[in-house]
Amino acid sequence: MAAVNDINLICYEGGVLDRAKEADMHDASRNIMFSFPDAAIVDGLILFLGTIAHRLSDERLKAFCEGYTPIPMVSVGRSIDGIPSVLVDNKHGMKEILYHLIDEHSYRRFVFIKGTEHDRDAQDRLTVFRDTLASRNIPVDESLILDGEYYTTTAEKEVRKLIEGGRTEFDAIVSASDDMAFGAITALRSFEFNVPGNYAVTGFDDLKNSSVMTPPLTTVRQPLREVGITALTVLLDRIAGKKVPSETFVQTKAVIRQSCGCTFGYYIPYNKEKTGERTLTLTALFDKKKTAIKQNIIGHLRRLYFFRDEAEMRTEAERLVNQFSEMIGSENPAAFLLAWDSFLRNVFRMMETFYIIEAILNELFSVILHNVTMDASSQWINETWQEASERIEKKTAQIDKRINFEREQYNHALNDIRDSLVVTMEEDEFISILSRKLAFLKIDEFYLSYYYEGPAGPDGISRLLFAYKDSKRIDLHDDEVVFPSRGLLPQKFFQHKRRFAYLVHCLNYTDHIFGFTLFPFNIHQCGIYSNLRRIISNALYGSLIFRRSQMNKNKLEKQKKELQLHLEKFRKAMAAFINTLVKAIETRDPFTAGHQRRVADLARRIAQEMNLPPDVIETVRMAGIIHDLGKIYIPADILSKPGKIKDIEFDLIKTHPMMAYNIIKAIDFPWPIAEVVLQHHERLNGSGYPRGLKDEDINVPARIISVADVVEAMASRRPYREALGIDKALEEVFNNKGILYDNGAVDICLELFMKKNYTFIKE
Repeated sequence: MAAVNDINLICYEGGVLDRAKEADMHDASRNIMFSFPDAAIVDGLILFLGTIAHRLSDERLKAFCEGYTPIPMVSVGRSIDGIPSVLVDNKHGMKEILYHLIDEHSYRRFVFIKGTEHDRDAQDRLTVFRDTLASRNIPVDESLILDGEYYTTTAEKEVRKLIEGGRTEFDAIVSASDDMAFGAITALRSFEFNVPGNYAVTGFDDLKNSSVMTPPLTTVRQPLREVGITALTVLLDRIAGKKVPSETFVQTKAVIRQSCGCTFGYYIPYNKEKTGERTLTLTALFDKKKTAIKQNIIGHLRRLYFFRDEAEMRTEAERLVNQFSEMIGSENPAAFLLAWDSFLRNVFRMMETFYIIEAILNELFSVILHNVTMDASSQWINETWQEASERIEKKTAQIDKRINFEREQYNHALNDIRDSLVVTMEEDEFISILSRKLAFLKIDEFYLSYYYEGPAGPDGISRLLFAYKDSKRIDLHDDEVVFPSRGLLPQKFFQHKRRFAYLVHCLNYTDHIFGFTLFPFNIHQCGIYSNLRRIISNALYGSLIFRRSQMNKNKLEKQKKELQLHLEKFRKAMAAFINTLVKAIETRDPFTAGHQRRVADLARRIAQEMNLPPDVIETVRMAGIIHDLGKIYIPADILSKPGKIKDIEFDLIKTHPMMAYNIIKAIDFPWPIAEVVLQHHERLNGSGYPRGLKDEDINVPARIISVADVVEAMASRRPYREALGIDKALEEVFNNKGILYDNGAVDICLELFMKKNYTFIKE
């Protein structure tokens, strides 16, 4: 319809409005697409409110629609004050289904699965259910009316609950949608009930899966093509300033299949009350209605999008009607069936046109079948009808095989794209792979953009990342790829197109929104577009996370280098500070000059040989350098006294670990130096000072320093004695290993001197 009227078409695809995030996180994210249309972009809007807004109250729905003012609008599926609405007459199809169940199958006990509370279609279907049962004097059991909310899982849950509660005394489940019927069948099968053996199930909508499932679903066909054509016609009239009705209805129709208990085959449209004996010849009867039949067939052909030429449709209809007329006159169906085969080849190209083909066949035969009482001489008419129906079945099977083959090819291509893109983290590689793979999906045009500056959505700036047209990638230049997001593409891409039809998808991963895609509108590839959108979204999100992690990694590495630089400066400053303290001590006690540095070096080597972590090794070294800092408070004459030290003097000397601790505990060292210095004279058996700690209560760095301190002190000269030598010093720590000194530290110390030729550093 848009093509015939030379109209540009943009389809913004979102999710269900006001659906809880817990139910579907993607819906809430994709709904950002509904904020894109405005008067600067589109001249009119068709709002499929029956699909996207069935959860909204009338007040909430009105507020949603007012957001598009002043754009001319048409609503589909919901009636809104002030907006022309195209509505489906649910009553006709639902009545047909119910009368069929009651009259043909004699069912009397029904379960009804209803839709959402605020949806008009759902309420209409429920009302028809109540009224139709009442017209046949069948009581409605309110406890058998279930909430389905139009979701498969909800309906399955409700039917399970019903059966688990012992409610199995019903004949059929009538569902207000096919999706809910699918859920009901799943629930019944989980209890090992057969459909239709134990229970009949019917749906509403005639979704694509309804005719191919097992058993095929008896349902009500929504005239979706007619709805779309009608909605566009009303919108064009409104844009042109013409007066349009507030509500326009399109009629539904029952489709009888196996799930209700019927045998497989098409529903023969016989009228139960024929006109009686034939008063006209078959030829005269058909010729009387020939013109009307031809016009009706042309009307059916107009619903096929690939017929754009009225003359072509008229020729096809005339050829078919003329062959049928000749068959009636000659009572020889051969020529008609050849014409019928040719018609099927020309028209029956996809499964969606099945119901139109069926309607055309019924149109040809309906006048005779509804007005003539069949006898033996006219039985060939019914047989011809059956043969023509079987040829529809054969053509359907061929199309189904082709679709399955194409679906396998598409699935293979999609899986290949998924496998290729999911491991791609670089933008250029991503685009290169996508460019190569699109040809396998027979997609000849595609655009991919991401939000570049400002908010995600129509009010920000987007960047065109990838453009693909006429089955080849378009080279993009930096000065022509940035554009207002609401415009969907840079303006240059619209300037050279006479007419276009695009389907716009949001790119998101759960609630993370980062861009959108444009596909050329093609009813056969919408499912492929949806799958490809998810694959691209997931791959781009993975790439985005990877790039962010790389940026964070680089940032952390930079911060680490800066931190290391600051730490090195701090260490140098700290070393200078400590050296100043050491010199101050050594000035007062020249006999111990270099003692702390030698202890620090030996302790550091022991810690290294013990494979301790770097921060522990540094703690040992720094604590070793200032472990005798507290001696700054000891009188110099005691420190350099040549004779024997008195007990009171030794008690004073023993305070130096605590003195050092008090000096340095307030300094914010990057290592626990103060506690190590405090413990360096503690001994494993508790005989040390100042706190008499034992075993594990003494930290490891302090145990190491205590060994290095004893060895260096005994090996060096003191004011009160000569040097005892390294052998005597090593003998001391060996004899008291595990008693006074740490086993590991002593063993490493002995190995350093006896096997690795360690010597104290010289001043």
